[in-house]
Amino acid sequence: MNLSLCNNQIRVEQYQNIKFVSKGSFINCFRAQDQNNTDCMLIISENIFELNNRLQISKLLLNQPGIQQLQQMSKLVIAPDTLKILDQLYPRVFTPQSHVLIGPFYNLDMKTYLKDKSLHQKIELFRKILKVVQELHSRNIYHMDLKPSNIMMQGDDPILIDFGNSVMEDEVETVLNTSAYAPKQDVYSCCITSEKFDIYCLGSMLHEILLNVPLQAPISLGSRQQIQLSQAVGITATDLICGMTQYRSEMRYPIVSCLQHPFFNDKSEIELSLMQQIQQIEDFQQRVQGPQSPKLISNIFNTHHSTRNSEDLGGAASLVYSYADYLTQTHSTQTQKLMKLDNLSDDQIFSSVQQIVDFSVEESQKFE
Repeated sequence: MNLSLCNNQIRVEQYQNIKFVSKGSFINCFRAQDQNNTDCMLIISENIFELNNRLQISKLLLNQPGIQQLQQMSKLVIAPDTLKILDQLYPRVFTPQSHVLIGPFYNLDMKTYLKDKSLHQKIELFRKILKVVQELHSRNIYHMDLKPSNIMMQGDDPILIDFGNSVMEDEVETVLNTSAYAPKQDVYSCCITSEKFDIYCLGSMLHEILLNVPLQAPISLGSRQQIQLSQAVGITATDLICGMTQYRSEMRYPIVSCLQHPFFNDKSEIELSLMQQIQQIEDFQQRVQGPQSPKLISNIFNTHHSTRNSEDLGGAASLVYSYADYLTQTHSTQTQKLMKLDNLSDDQIFSSVQQIVDFSVEESQKFE
């Protein structure tokens, strides 16, 4: 370690409005304001090796978009009276042995950002995250702790933070990560492939972006869980999630394949929207007909995709119309007209789906 990094000193009295933000295995993070009233992040620890690892990664990624930039590590000097006050507020955090890294503070995390965002914006954000991680991997840097709380937002762009667990080796023997997004089978393995560890975490995050919960365990191909996932988000998104979170790390998609996946084209977005609208109809059906009513459209849709081209949105949309007839117990002229989809564009199909969903709900309300 370069001990000269510790020569500079930072006096805690230089900062005001110090507020606790989060705690890690070896560090504590605080939000503070400097003498220019600019918000900054103080990363404080007695473990100078932990701080130095973060600093070295930051230097390697200097001026790289999407990465939190950290300033030089310094000894944290605290006046005795100030130390007494801080110790009452944050026991055993601010100590005479404390060192500090300083970086920009980001007020908006990924989860909060996504709350009011459209499906298109969610997909675009995930693509941006993949691009940032791809740049890391191209420099042989692996984050090893990717999760929503470590992704902050600067406008519409993601910023990766917390490189405390990061490594610069393709394979490692251990990793300190027990988050819900990490592959448990990798954590307990004797040899961990760093790239594929990050890929799994990203796949688990994608599952949460689309379904609001992280992936609980790898999904086997052909399993009931895979069928349920395809019913919820469509076959294209399911393929990407399953490909990123395979139990065996060598079977997981590389990051280049993730970025080139059909999930990121327009048809995938239409399919996802279609599945969401199917779910809305089925939720309404269960409210009207009871929780035991069969989810016919999901079963038909899954069978349809297993036997025909997954990009055949016209056929998939016609199933929605057939199901709307099942719900309303009527074969209206409007439904029959909308079911003629053979020569429609994707946008026209999507518009027709929205029309029939609205129509089927209106008709179904007559039977309440």
